[in-house]
Amino acid sequence: MLILPSNSISQKLEVKAGFGNYEGFNIGLNHNFNKYRLEYGLGSDLNVFGQGYSFSAHISGSKIILGGRTIAGNPVYLNLKAIAWNLSNKSNTFSAVSLSAEAFYKMKINELFSLGTFCGIAWSSVFRFERKNYQDVGFIKEWQPNFGFTLYRKLR
Repeated sequence: MLILPSNSISQKLEVKAGFGNYEGFNIGLNHNFNKYRLEYGLGSDLNVFGQGYSFSAHISGSKIILGGRTIAGNPVYLNLKAIAWNLSNKSNTFSAVSLSAEAFYKMKINELFSLGTFCGIAWSSVFRFERKNYQDVGFIKEWQPNFGFTLYRKLR
């Protein structure tokens, strides 16, 4: 069991809000450590794209890459993410899990806020499928790009 002083955790904890093509509009928490990050959250696309309602939960872990070198003073991470999601529209319902490998870059805006962006590739496996009608035919692609951005705010 790892025990850390409470002030060291709160200085490294951030709330997040963002958008990703798998996560949709999402909120959650991010824990920053010296060379690692741990992030988790919930999201929904709110049917913005007219493909049906999607809900997701995700967790990711990141490690600084490029030998610790930075771009404009900000580190680049290798991010591994697991996403459980459900998509329901007038024709189908899909429940799936996706695994994504991403490059993640986080840029400090000021002392409280940072902006992160990621891009990579995700593999999806559907574990529940229900066809509601036979008018539209479609199925989830196994490999897809994954990308998005997130605004972070430090908690004091």
